[in-house]
Amino acid sequence: MSLPSRQQARRTGRRKAAALSLIAFCGTVVLAHSQVKPHQHSVLMVGVRFLPMLLEVKAGDTIVWENRDPFPHNVTADNGQFRSGDIAPEQTGKITVDKRGRFLYVCTLHPGMKGVLTVN
Repeated sequence: MSLPSRQQARRTGRRKAAALSLIAFCGTVVLAHSQVKPHQHSVLMVGVRFLPMLLEVKAGDTIVWENRDPFPHNVTADNGQFRSGDIAPEQTGKITVDKRGRFLYVCTLHPGMKGVLTVN
């Protein structure tokens, strides 16, 4: 291989290496931005109701139930997946959900008080 051909081969190799490095860097940046951070969602307990009654969240999110009634409530999943314990008036209870699915829940102190949590 002559000297000009070697230099040309080196330049081509450097260009390919630079292009691959750029692609790898861009892929890392896109991956970092595509990772969604967990969110916090609020559900009010007021008028012996959960507001909103239907809530859709992502795995890893936190739900905070705030009791605005003058008596205690709790949040208990029908399948036993979660239970808040009693939440006194003007207090909150929270859970972080990791398991995907659809969860029906109720206040066991007031069985007509129901909600649905969907975790994607």
